[in-house]
Amino acid sequence: MVVAVLVWVGAVLGISLLLLMAFGPAIVEFDAWHQARRRRAAGGAGRDR
Repeated sequence: MVVAVLVWVGAVLGISLLLLMAFGPAIVEFDAWHQARRRRAAGGAGRDR
């Protein structure tokens, strides 16, 4: 029973890590787009304050 739980936990963590690595570049691009949109909405000059 303990082995089954450990296998499930390992599988879930492994798949989560794999998905995070696969979607990492998309997450970074989305974050950059979101920051630029917030800067434009705030009327900033495009640099950090």
